[in-house]
Amino acid sequence: MTNTASNVVVGKPKATGGVYAGATTATLPTTSNTALDASLSALGYLDEAGVTMTRGGDTNPLRAWGGDEIRVIKTTDDLSFAFNFLETSPAVLREVFGTDNVVVSGTGYKVSVNSTQLDYRAYVFEILDGETAYRVVVPNCQVTAQSDIVFTDGEPVAYGVTLSAFPDTSGNKAYIYTTKFFS
Repeated sequence: MTNTASNVVVGKPKATGGVYAGATTATLPTTSNTALDASLSALGYLDEAGVTMTRGGDTNPLRAWGGDEIRVIKTTDDLSFAFNFLETSPAVLREVFGTDNVVVSGTGYKVSVNSTQLDYRAYVFEILDGETAYRVVVPNCQVTAQSDIVFTDGEPVAYGVTLSAFPDTSGNKAYIYTTKFFS
C-alpha cells in the first residue's frame, strides 16, 4: 500500500451549513449528495472544534484455565457525537432545551428550563473538502449530556451537547456517505 495524500479528508462544514436536525420520521439521505428533507432544520455555526464522533463500549475478556486470554466479548456498544452550538436561534434552543420549551414571540424568545425529557431526533452532519463530500447521518439520537453554558465578556455563548445514537430499524446507529472513491 502506498501513501495517497488525496485520501486525507479535512472535516470542514459545507458553506451552506454543517449540522441539520429533525424528527426521526424525516426522510433521511442515503447518499452524500441526496437533497436534504425540507423538514430538517439548519442549526448554524459550531465552534472550531467541530464534531467529535466517539465509539465506545465495554468488553469482557474470557480466560482459560491457566490465565490465557482466549476471547473478548463485547458487552456494550456506544456511539456519541459531541459539539458546541455557537448560535442562539430558536432551532438551536429547541435542540438544547426541548421543542415545547422555546416560544418565539415578536423579536424575542422565551425558554423554559425544566426537567422535560428531550425528544429523539435525527441529525445530519455535512462535510465538504474540495471535491469530497462526506455526510454522517444519525437516524435516531437524543441529547443526553450538556456542557455548562457560560456567559462571559468577550466569548460567545456556546451550547455544548452530546448526542447518544441508538439503533434504527436496521440495527445501525449511523451511516457515513462519501462521493469520492478513495485509493
